[in-house]
Amino acid sequence: MKNFTVKSSEVGERLDKIISARYKEFSRVAWQDQIKAGKVLVNDESADPRHIIHHNDHIKYEFPISAYNLQPTTYNLLILDIIFENDSVLVINKPAGIITHPAHANTTDSVVHRILAYDKSIANAVYDADKEISRMRPGIVHRLDKNTSGVMIVAKTKDAMTHLAKQIQDKRAQKTYIAILFGHLEQDDLTVHNWLNRDINDRRKVAITTPDSGREAETFFHIVSLLTNHKGDKITLVEAKPITGRTHQIRVHAAHLGHPVLGDSMYYTHESKLLSERLGIKRQLLHAKTLSIRLPKEANRTTFDANIPNDILNILKDFKG
Repeated sequence: MKNFTVKSSEVGERLDKIISARYKEFSRVAWQDQIKAGKVLVNDESADPRHIIHHNDHIKYEFPISAYNLQPTTYNLLILDIIFENDSVLVINKPAGIITHPAHANTTDSVVHRILAYDKSIANAVYDADKEISRMRPGIVHRLDKNTSGVMIVAKTKDAMTHLAKQIQDKRAQKTYIAILFGHLEQDDLTVHNWLNRDINDRRKVAITTPDSGREAETFFHIVSLLTNHKGDKITLVEAKPITGRTHQIRVHAAHLGHPVLGDSMYYTHESKLLSERLGIKRQLLHAKTLSIRLPKEANRTTFDANIPNDILNILKDFKG
């Protein structure tokens, strides 16, 4: 079991709250289940998720990985779209509607399941005994939201994982997304720069906050086309280049401009929601088009390109600029 001693700032809080705050990769519900199963101990004794933490309490725990079934199926194997592969990396075009790694609400299909269906040896090749979480995220260097499609790179070895993750962390990898925004963004190319953190009223969402309570976030938007259909509906096709890589960053910044990503069910206006419904859009129209990154043993960056999915192309067919 792993362990930690409660910090003074955590005294008086519920057990499930402090442990889910420390390990945000797992939901609070997942931690509650883990506590109820006796896999989280307070001073070597089992406890209730609502247990109030005291000064110098000692917490022992196991990650909720056992809750996930990572056994791949034939179904998982059939739908892995491979862009490139060598001995170090696997580059894929992730479809919309699939999560990157298992979560409490979805334990049977994810990018991880599909990777393991394709090559189960990746799980052992990248496993880090000091980071048990690596069991649940074998090879995952970076994430895409469930309903965002596009290019993802997967590490097949420990060295590749370190090499790629460092570039992502140091902002040396370059990503370009395409998005369809509501309305006409009638201005020159622009950069949105602010600070983001979890929304205190809804933990599923991200909100713009202040420098002392958030993490810096910056996105460059290039306006490609202002488009209109025969009914007079207006949309904007943009390229979005995230300078930083915060959760939901492009979606939040687009909404901040007053032009939410069409189909976004979390960051929207009344008008953008109505148009999305009328056009039959089922997910946010955001696609990770390119990723430029230096592969292991390569001197220069390689750019990988993911084909634009049909749901975005079909919307663009009905609009002219």
